Parts: sequence; structure tokens; C-alpha cells
Amino acid sequence: MVDLVRKAYGGQLAFEAQDSIPKKVFVTVYRQQIDSKDQVMINLLNATGSNLKRGDVVPETNPQPHWPALEKDIEFEIDLPKSIKEAYIVSPDFEGRRPVKVTNISNRYKVTVDSKDLTWYSIVYFDLQ
Repeated sequence: MVDLVRKAYGGQLAFEAQDSIPKKVFVTVYRQQIDSKDQVMINLLNATGSNLKRGDVVPETNPQPHWPALEKDIEFEIDLPKSIKEAYIVSPDFEGRRPVKVTNISNRYKVTVDSKDLTWYSIVYFDLQ
């Protein structure tokens, strides 16, 4: 299916993760501008241990017991409209923010999220120049 979308798009997609993001880790990408601050956000929901079915309501708090930890780091590539000023991840599962690894590859960024930084829900922020 992804190959069909890639073909219709005319090549590489603006966001690609290949096989590094496990099934049941849900990803959404947003862009916002607030007070002239330009950000792109990647929302990550780890539902790997979930038995939720279509139409079920996602719980508001981290399930107990916790869903299983990810076995490997997550990697994805993303095109951004501007260069990155700062890249970090936040989560209700830990305090503060943590850096994410970003490599610039010809105006496309390869991003690595450490598996310990996604327990249940996390957001990767890219503050843009």
C-alpha cells in the first residue's frame, strides 16, 4: 500500500518510517505556528500491548499494567519546510524534555527516537528556524 501511495505522490514521501515503527505504534504529524514560532510535531502512541478495537475510546491515562516497552529505537525520515533550530521529545511518562538524534541528509532529516522515550505517549517537537 505504501508503495502505491509513494508512486501516486511521485517519489519519496514527506514522512517515511519503513519498518522501524512497530504495528500499533500510531503516528500523526502536525505543524503549528504560535506567536511566530514555527513547529512540527510528531505524536507517537504506543499501543503495542493494547487490545483496543475500532471505535474504542483510548484511555486518558497510562494503562496499568503498562503496555510492553519497545524493543528497538524508532527511526523515521521527514521533509521540513525550514531547518531545525531544536529537536526534542516530551512525554507525561518523564519530566522535562529529552533530545532526539537528528541527521540532516540533503534537506531531509533522519530522526531516531530512543525506545525508552516512548512508554505510552510522546511528542517529538521540531522548533524551526
